[in-house]
Amino acid sequence: MWSLSLHSRDGLLRRIESGETELVIGSGSGVDVLRMEGAGVADRHARIRITSKGLEIEDLAGETRVNGSVISGQTSTGYPATIQVGEFSLAIESVNNLDETIAFQAPETVAFAAPDVGDAPMGEFPHGETEAPITGKYTLQRELARGGMGRIYSGDDPQLKRQVAVKVSSLAMGGKDPRFVQEAEVLAHLAHPNIVPIYSIGTDAAGRPFYAMKLVQGRTLQAVLNALRSGDSATANEYPQTALLTVFRKVCDAMAFAHSKGILHRDLKPENIMVGEFGEVLVMDWGLAKPLGQNGQLQETRGSISRDPSMTMEGEVMGTPQYMSPEQASGMVAGLDPRSDIYSLGGILYSILTLQPPIEGTTLDEVLSRVRTGTLRPMRTTPHTDSAETGGRPRPTVPEALKAVTHKAMARERADRYPNVEALAADIAAHQNGFATSALQVGIAG
Repeated sequence: MWSLSLHSRDGLLRRIESGETELVIGSGSGVDVLRMEGAGVADRHARIRITSKGLEIEDLAGETRVNGSVISGQTSTGYPATIQVGEFSLAIESVNNLDETIAFQAPETVAFAAPDVGDAPMGEFPHGETEAPITGKYTLQRELARGGMGRIYSGDDPQLKRQVAVKVSSLAMGGKDPRFVQEAEVLAHLAHPNIVPIYSIGTDAAGRPFYAMKLVQGRTLQAVLNALRSGDSATANEYPQTALLTVFRKVCDAMAFAHSKGILHRDLKPENIMVGEFGEVLVMDWGLAKPLGQNGQLQETRGSISRDPSMTMEGEVMGTPQYMSPEQASGMVAGLDPRSDIYSLGGILYSILTLQPPIEGTTLDEVLSRVRTGTLRPMRTTPHTDSAETGGRPRPTVPEALKAVTHKAMARERADRYPNVEALAADIAAHQNGFATSALQVGIAG
């Protein structure tokens, strides 16, 4: 038997148990459709086959995510797994595995079991077992976020009397989640003011790895940009363009440090940047981070590369389509280097300057195609409005110098991009201090 938990942003919508079956998830009707109506959900969005050998998922409409990664065509995975469509997520796990885990919890390790929040809305805790027996005990308070790789909770560290964030793997039983553990190890080696610090790592009573990190009181850069786009005056006063460029330079500082330690992020985007209440800027979510080899290119182990039958490419497409580099969109895993992160930084700069993503498209294939060909949205350097998107509010103007910087960072060919993050940050600093940028001097204006 398998447990299927359907969640929206507001929490649990439906929970059912099922044997081996095949069904479609989408907004349409039909006896074989698990219905979910909302933004970004097609009538027949994805087909799911649940079997004892594993879970088979086929994307039917584009932008289907499995365990946090966008798929194209068909893919297979084990249990538990999370399928995301639009604003909905469907968690599928074996009931037998869950029962076995609960039955064999030793009394001395039962202090904390990663809660099955499928029974409760986001932010609520149905269980009383909320402590983690590691160097200090963490009492979990409420769920803050969830994704394909894990769930993040706010927690209390009574030993040091501080608030923490605890990320719990949602993919593994018995502690086997190499990517999750690697994320923790990466953070442990990146001690920088603009990278979220990790405090400790452990395994809960259900065998799932977790780690504790700094709890940032604030919001994501994407939330800031969304508020600016909607015309929120308080956010506009707090984050004029000069302040946003300072935020961007702090992100560049973090990535220059990571690259100096031989680490690529591979999923840089506004949503993965936290802006704190007191000016803190932290780069988050290092789940796709990978170490670089001695030649400055990405080192992948044989087991970490998987091929989707519908893709003709080197390995697996990982990242967020609208911010990933052309080489990432082409699946060239072995060829990634720091300039791939520089492209994504350029995408973040584009969003800061225009309040919209750099790539537009209605389907995943369309977005990936435009990424591969380097087809960006136009950046306008004169006042303009777009009534369809802004309700008649004026769009911010983009200085020619910053337009040139953005296009250089997001050049289709890596050789045409900035050679390193420091050079990109130097151009932003030059503009803020009233000097000419190197990008504008060489005539890169797009």
